[in-house]
Amino acid sequence: VRQEVEQQFGVSGEVQVTIAASGNGEVLLEDLRLPSKNYSAKFFNGVQMKLTAVATNGSVFAGWDDGSTENPRIVSPTNGVTYTANFK
Repeated sequence: VRQEVEQQFGVSGEVQVTIAASGNGEVLLEDLRLPSKNYSAKFFNGVQMKLTAVATNGSVFAGWDDGSTENPRIVSPTNGVTYTANFK
């Protein structure tokens, strides 16, 4: 199936990406809840993803580990990258 997707949509290769939340909150990927607060998976190389930080239990979103405060944000992941949303 993966090979068919690569051919149909012109994508190739995979990158390992970690999406995490620190504190009381979670990160949605393309508006979908992830199975854990520290999620690691393979994605197609060069395919943009929308990440949304969602605060819970009275916390507030403080920003991403890379200094960005954009929320939601569109990222173009590279191999080994980690996106961590921080909540306080």
